[in-house]
Amino acid sequence: MKSPVRKKSSAPRGRRVGPLLPPMTLLGFGLAVLAVVLVGLFSFNVERSRAAAIERLNRSVLVIERLQTLLSDLTDAETSQRGCLLTGAERYLEPYFQSRSALVGQFAKARAILAQDTPQLDRLDTLRRLVDNKYEELAKTIELRRRGQADQAVSLVASDRGRTMMDNIRRTVDQMVGEEKNLLLQRHTEWQEAVRLSMQVQIGGLLTILVLIALAGGHGCT
Repeated sequence: MKSPVRKKSSAPRGRRVGPLLPPMTLLGFGLAVLAVVLVGLFSFNVERSRAAAIERLNRSVLVIERLQTLLSDLTDAETSQRGCLLTGAERYLEPYFQSRSALVGQFAKARAILAQDTPQLDRLDTLRRLVDNKYEELAKTIELRRRGQADQAVSLVASDRGRTMMDNIRRTVDQMVGEEKNLLLQRHTEWQEAVRLSMQVQIGGLLTILVLIALAGGHGCT
């Protein structure tokens, strides 16, 4: 007797019908991916804010350094001038010539740093006029000494005109440095806030992603 012929099933074996994962699991993983993207974008913006805060901090530090260097160079030039007036020796004038040749560069660098700070730029312009006047006074006394008119040169120094100029220069520098120190405090606060927000975003984002993945995995096991 012949055995009955078995009909082949039309449906291929091993092929699963329907979605690979339950809908809730897919939704959970989708939300997790979306959370990763959002956290990444937010972290990028926070990091950019922190970098900007650091740049502003460095800018204030550089301005203070430039101003202090300028004042130090001018003080050296004045000391150089007095050494020349007292002795008549040109070798004392080396700091004077060095500081005067660096003057344009010092102000150009300070102006570049203060490019967007109008009040400080106005003070810098005032400082430039005061410094130019001071160097003119120094040059005049040096020239008188070179001509052999030492008494007139000393008389000009004793008139306190130069001291008044230096007082005005120091006052202007102090105002600018004081403003930058106030800005430093503000910018340091901004930097601290950016660091705190960055940590919160990273920790909060990580916890959110872990929760979503855990929920999605839990639905997948049911």
